[in-house]
Amino acid sequence: MANQHLPILESGALAAAVILTASLAALPAFGSASESDQGIQDGLSLLRGALFRLELEAGSEALVAIEDGATLASKLAPRHLASIPENPVNQMATVRVMPKGWGRPVFNGTSGWVFVPDTGEIRANLTGLDAGGKPYAEY
Repeated sequence: MANQHLPILESGALAAAVILTASLAALPAFGSASESDQGIQDGLSLLRGALFRLELEAGSEALVAIEDGATLASKLAPRHLASIPENPVNQMATVRVMPKGWGRPVFNGTSGWVFVPDTGEIRANLTGLDAGGKPYAEY
């Protein structure tokens, strides 16, 4: 049997297809988070850490008793957090607190962040998707 070799043109096309496929597969992971998306993640990390420290210090009752954003800010600052961070997407450094009995946040964009006292959950108060197509509600 004779060795069968691919012609040079077909070999080049195959190599180009492999390189193109590998390059396209790598694109979504490279630079997928914008600066504002990273800023949201950073702000949430600060807020979640401060809420965790407050809960350790004062108990979960302290979180459940929070009724508004001003109360939350006063409980966190200055001991656990210097100030409420700004949400880089809507440029608001405020927290909307969900009413008692709500087990989940409702997003409406009227503040930088939304806090659920019943669960201790805090999220970015944004509707829609980030630059990578991820819902802000999943941050």
